[in-house]
Amino acid sequence: MEVGRSEKLSRSPERRAWAVLLFSLFACCAITVGVPTAALSFINTASDPPVTFVQLQAGIVSTFGVGEQERVDARVVDLNGRPLGEGSTIVVGNDLDSVAGLTIHPQNGSEQINVQLYSGTRLRLEKLSVRRFDLSSSGDAYTLYLDRGRIEIQVDYPADRVLALKIVTPHAESIITSKGEYAVAVEELRTRFTGYVGQAQVLINAQLTMGLAAGERLEVVRNVQTNLVTPVRMLAASNLVRNPVFRQSLEPANWYVSASASTGAPLGQITLVDEGIADQNGGRVLDLNRTGDGLGPGRTSITQTVNQDVSNYRLVRVRTAFNIISQEIPVCGGTGSECPLMIDVLYTRTDGSEGHWRQGFYADGVPVLGELPDWVVKERQSKHIFKPMNQWAYFTSDNLLRLVPDMSTIRSITLYAEGHAVHTRIRLVELWVQE
Repeated sequence: MEVGRSEKLSRSPERRAWAVLLFSLFACCAITVGVPTAALSFINTASDPPVTFVQLQAGIVSTFGVGEQERVDARVVDLNGRPLGEGSTIVVGNDLDSVAGLTIHPQNGSEQINVQLYSGTRLRLEKLSVRRFDLSSSGDAYTLYLDRGRIEIQVDYPADRVLALKIVTPHAESIITSKGEYAVAVEELRTRFTGYVGQAQVLINAQLTMGLAAGERLEVVRNVQTNLVTPVRMLAASNLVRNPVFRQSLEPANWYVSASASTGAPLGQITLVDEGIADQNGGRVLDLNRTGDGLGPGRTSITQTVNQDVSNYRLVRVRTAFNIISQEIPVCGGTGSECPLMIDVLYTRTDGSEGHWRQGFYADGVPVLGELPDWVVKERQSKHIFKPMNQWAYFTSDNLLRLVPDMSTIRSITLYAEGHAVHTRIRLVELWVQE
C-alpha cells in the first residue's frame, strides 16, 4: 500500500515539472555563464603569427629553422630577404661588414618592430604571437634570444596596444612594453643594454628588476667563479654632435652646408622640412635634394667640425637615422663613391697624418663585382649597406677605435648625398664617445 503511493508520487506531473524546471534553470545558468566565459577566454588567448621578414643589408647572413642544424641546413639570405617563423635562427657573418635587418609586425596594422643585426650576431625567434582580436587583453608577445653579437631595436607601437617584447641573453633579459629605441650587445661574460629613446626593464637573476631610461647604459657581468651575474650602471656616453636632430637652423656654428656639381649643372638643395613625425626632434628632418633629368654628377653635404682628442677614449660610435627617397645610379656607381648617403669621419692618426672612415648606404641595385662594387674602390674600407627605399632606417657603427686603432683626433663629420639624381632625408646624426 505504501509502495504504491510512493510510485504514484514519483510519477506525479508536479514532480516531473519541477525536475524539468530545475534542469532548465541549471542549463540556462551554465549557458549564460559558461558560453560568454569560454568566448571571452578564446578572445583573450587567440593569437596569430606576425609577419616576420629578414633581409641582407651587407656581407653574409643565413637562417635555419626548428630542428635544423646550422652547418647542414642554413640558407643564405640575399637582398630580397625571406619570411621567417617562430623558432628560426638568424646568423650574421663574423666579418665586420655583415649587417641584416629584421622586421616584425601584425598582419593588419601599422605597428612595427625593426631590429638591426650587426656582425657576429646570432638571434633566435623564440616566440612570435599577435592578438587575433582587438578586444583581447593579452596583446602582442615576442621573445628574441640573443646568443651573441649586437642588435638595435626600434619599436613603433601606439600606447593603446599591449606589447611585451623580451630580449633574452645568457646573462639577463630586457622587457620592452612601449615605443622606443634600444641596443643590446652580448659578449662571453657580459651583456650591455642601452636606451636611446623610451623606457625598458632589465630582469637580472630572475629576481632583480632595473629600469633603463633614455640615455642610460646598463652592463650585466657574469662572475666566472660564482656564475652569478651583477648589474653595473655605466657612465652615459657623450654625443659630440651639436644640433644632432636639427631643432635649430643650420648655421656654421653647428652645420656647414655645401653643394657642388659639374659646371653649369644645378646644385642640390639643403633644407629643413617638417614631416609631422612625433619623435624626439618634433618631426623636423634635414632634406638633401638634387632631383631631375640629365643632372650629371654632384654632391650635397653637411659638415660639422669636431676637433676632439679621442686617444684616451675607449668608445667612438656614429649613429644616424635616414630615409633614401630616390637615387638614379644603382648601388654607389662604378667606383663605389656615389652613394645616396655617405658618412665621412675625418680624423688624425697618432703620427699626425689624416685619414677618412667612410660608410655608404644605397637603396637601389645589386652589387656586381667589377661593375657596381659595394665599397669605395680606391679605399676598400667597409662595405656599403643596403636599406629599403623610402623607409626610415637606422645605423650605428662598430667602435671606430676598433676599426681604426691609430685614430687620435676626430677632426669633423660629414654626411653627403652624391651621384646624379638623389634625394635623402636625415633625422638624426650622433657621435658617441666614452672615456
